[in-house]
Amino acid sequence: MTHDRVSVIVTTYRRDDMLAECLASLAAQTRPLHEVVVVDDGGSGSAREVVERFGSQFHYFWQPNAGQQSARNHGVRESSGEWIAFLDDDDLWLPERHSIAFELAATGQVTVIAGDFTKFGEGWIAPSGVFDEIAQQQAGFWDDIPREPDAAYSVVGSFPTTRLFPTSPFWGGTLIMRRDFFEQIGGWNEGLRGIKSEDNEFTFRAIKNGQLGVIWDSTMRYRTHPGNDSCSSLLNALGRTHIWETILLNHDLTDDERSALINAINKSQHEIVWSGFSKKEFHTVIKTSKKIGWAGLSIPEKLKVLISQIAIVTKIANFSRIQAVNKLY
Repeated sequence: MTHDRVSVIVTTYRRDDMLAECLASLAAQTRPLHEVVVVDDGGSGSAREVVERFGSQFHYFWQPNAGQQSARNHGVRESSGEWIAFLDDDDLWLPERHSIAFELAATGQVTVIAGDFTKFGEGWIAPSGVFDEIAQQQAGFWDDIPREPDAAYSVVGSFPTTRLFPTSPFWGGTLIMRRDFFEQIGGWNEGLRGIKSEDNEFTFRAIKNGQLGVIWDSTMRYRTHPGNDSCSSLLNALGRTHIWETILLNHDLTDDERSALINAINKSQHEIVWSGFSKKEFHTVIKTSKKIGWAGLSIPEKLKVLISQIAIVTKIANFSRIQAVNKLY
């Protein structure tokens, strides 16, 4: 297998300025990429001109709007590299990312590569990467994971999947993997279109079935802005819960994986009750409280449910009253 033949799949939709920045970061790699495949998921077609600025190794494809999962699968089909990497059109690779990934792939011991990345936005960049965030949120997360002092990367092998819940540092849109392994795990699940945090399902399959290599240095920049999924805690919690329930129902799990998932789902459902109430999404509060069960709710949560029920009844009553008045006139 030729380890330097890496195809980067970029999906885009009406974000030409950000796409140009994204592609410029790929063009600036210290080790040139084999190719970059850009799939325009139902945009106006203006992205073609952006892609063509970067030369013959950058390829443009258009498809009717079918969602990011479909666009990523389309990109893989159009690509020719033995390794596949994914990147969103609003994110960036630092110049050394491909070079480090090449060294890790060349060991012949990994089928999927994940790496640290740093969040940034207009005029700011986080002081540390997501790997450090996870270490602070989940004590012991990196315990027993092989890492030599000052090493840029490690061959990890089998990673303990129970640590992926409730928060994972491995995001599907940042992964690099062998083409045959991508095909083995079935690609992206197009049935999850439009669900926030859908990357979690793909990542779980990849980490569970693959031999993992980790790039410890932060070699990516993840952009946070109003147009991406990171800005809505409620939608993310709803999406995560749906994805975890999908994994629970549709995958062959160990007892430990099942237990970790159930605990994560329960925690997320309580988060939804609080977040939904603060955003006055009262139907969401009531629906989620039914999943938890009355006995499983805390006293403050029960109060929120009761207030939500009153708010819905009041809203319906007011709407009926307005309709009755309108009929008189």
